[in-house]
Amino acid sequence: MGLRARLTTLARRFGGARFRWRREGVYWVAVAAALLLIGLIKGINLLALLACLMIGLWVLNAFVAGRRLRGLEARRRLPVAVFAGTPFTLEVALTSQAGAQAGIRIDDRGPAHHVSWYVPRVGARETIALRAPVTLPSRGRCIWQMLAASSSHPFGFVQRTRLLLPAEESLVLPALGLLHRGKLRRHLARCGVASEGNRQHARRHPASQAEFHGLRAFRSGDSPRWIHWRTSARCAELMVREFEDVPTDHLILVVDLSVTGAGDGGAVEDLLSLAASVCWEWCRQKGDRLVLAVDGSQPAILDGVTSQSHAIRMLESLAVQEPCSVAGAGDDFLDRLLTTPLPRAPVLYLSLTPTRKGRMLAKRLRHAVLAVDAGMVSRLDFYERPTNDAR
Repeated sequence: MGLRARLTTLARRFGGARFRWRREGVYWVAVAAALLLIGLIKGINLLALLACLMIGLWVLNAFVAGRRLRGLEARRRLPVAVFAGTPFTLEVALTSQAGAQAGIRIDDRGPAHHVSWYVPRVGARETIALRAPVTLPSRGRCIWQMLAASSSHPFGFVQRTRLLLPAEESLVLPALGLLHRGKLRRHLARCGVASEGNRQHARRHPASQAEFHGLRAFRSGDSPRWIHWRTSARCAELMVREFEDVPTDHLILVVDLSVTGAGDGGAVEDLLSLAASVCWEWCRQKGDRLVLAVDGSQPAILDGVTSQSHAIRMLESLAVQEPCSVAGAGDDFLDRLLTTPLPRAPVLYLSLTPTRKGRMLAKRLRHAVLAVDAGMVSRLDFYERPTNDAR
């Protein structure tokens, strides 16, 4: 075993951290070995003593650098929602449980990012927050590799590295564009969605019950809670309170990722970004019902009331979708959608290519459908695509 291998083995016994040679350390040990060899051959004890002191400093550096990494703990904090192509703040909370430490470097690496912080000093039992802007280029599953702390303090001859966090996985949501909600609603209305029949089936919004409109005679289907008993006794017939109706914004969003051949990656990302933008914008107004149906590599039907949690649940489903072949899609998914209790709401049908499935959907669901294919995305007046390269 050579001198370098022996020194590496010796250094690994201290601190429980990985060991890496630095260029300065290699030069230092080489000079020390040369002086030691000359001193032993020529019988110059002063040179041999100097070489031993130099090697001792190298060993001391390896020991001290490893000791500085003991007792360090870290937590990685990510935002609730991370969107492709959108900068966010990555935060790492670093705590020293052993004592005050100095000269530490924290590295967070991944397939699409590398963030490094230099920490001059962290006190005993002190927690410091390390922040850095990060942008992830594409949607899908993101592997956050192991978070590591390293130190070569005080002399910089060797570097000791200790893993603070194991690798973990998170989801990067599709890139968001700009959706003009009012313009989209007008397009849905032109398709016959806002018909008289639909308005008759509109539910009474909970907030509208605070707006008293007047009294009228009781009709079949009215809630007994709306009866105004004093007026009913005076008029000798049941009278109910009438409230100002607030129109609902229920929506059914169908995303069709079935293709006959190899799908165009850009078209897929355009379509998923549009679907994600609709879901995110629609959930800004709470209390409405939004149904997302995706016919892709992982078919899903998600139904819920608009909120941030429902939006994130839908975008997580969109983040992992890939195109599927027509042979494995179509009627089965449509049958499953027909067995799902759907609200009386407009249907926005998004597909990769122009297809007759939109008309089939309108006929079987008995809803008016606004069909949009990937080739139309760049020409839509109610949507602006993301301006980054995340699509």
